Amino acid sequence: EGRLALLRVLVDVTSAQLGIAQEDPIAAKAALENTAAALVELGEKLGPSEASTVASLQDRLRLVQAELEADIFAAQRDLEILANSLLEIERDHFGG
Repeated sequence: EGRLALLRVLVDVTSAQLGIAQEDPIAAKAALENTAAALVELGEKLGPSEASTVASLQDRLRLVQAELEADIFAAQRDLEILANSLLEIERDHFGG
């Protein structure tokens, strides 16, 4: 269940990256619409030992959402960082 929660977030992030690549910040923003809730679910699945990691992911998501309006390049970079963090969690917890 934890891996599924992680993959849901990763799909959102990847979809947002695609929106940016297609120069469609509205699609990128829409892709991230449910990501905050998905991160909460991921945190519940990973447990208290990963609370600070999940909090960091949530902070990064808020940053991306703010940047989608103002600085698309910064949003793109922060989405990349978010995706890499998720992939690192997958490797550490699920051997991905």
